[in-house]
Amino acid sequence: MKPPNIKEQNDKYKEHFEKISRFNSLKETVEIAVGGEFDRIGRIEYELLKRFGLKSAHSVVDVGCGSGRLAKEFPIDFNGEYLGTDVVPELLDYARELKSNRNFTFEVVENLTIPKSESSVDYVCFFSVFTHLFHEQTYKYLLEAKRVLKNNGYIIFSFLEFKIKSHWAVFESNLIEEQTHMNMFIDRDAIQMWADKTGLIISTILDGDRRQVDEYKNLDSLGQSVAVLQNKD
Repeated sequence: MKPPNIKEQNDKYKEHFEKISRFNSLKETVEIAVGGEFDRIGRIEYELLKRFGLKSAHSVVDVGCGSGRLAKEFPIDFNGEYLGTDVVPELLDYARELKSNRNFTFEVVENLTIPKSESSVDYVCFFSVFTHLFHEQTYKYLLEAKRVLKNNGYIIFSFLEFKIKSHWAVFESNLIEEQTHMNMFIDRDAIQMWADKTGLIISTILDGDRRQVDEYKNLDSLGQSVAVLQNKD
């Protein structure tokens, strides 16, 4: 059985955004649509990139960037290129207003592609993206990320797994018939296989119930586990 067409999944997420917007302000809507805790999660995402070597001149692709919670955290002296992609135009409009720097661009992308040339990007991140895709779709996105990644570049993605007990509550939410979106779990053996097949190296995997960044005492983790893969061609 083939997984549903990606357009169907995108349309469902757009409908979710529209429902939220009926009862909330724009600011509330764009924060709820990406899962809440806008500032805290964005800061952790940025610190994760820094933990794995992000420098001012690097290039970053933020797939599923939403309303710009990661983009917002980049300092004013960041002079590399940032591309954020998402399926909801309204979220991207908000992100553009939030981060109007010349070297920051935001694009609507409704398929499993990254609009960058081969070997042109230092970091590709997927925060809370693979959690809502089928495994076949995730693998296709990893192949695409590998295509655009420079040698020694990194892919960083968050994921849900049964190894982490706190993730069980998310699994239970899958039992609700009218759930907003799919919550997909990924086994670490699958990540290893995907890395082997794509020619990537697993640099590390950070547990979702442990501190993932240490720079700020009030920060802990995304609540999801984080896999860090490196391109070693």
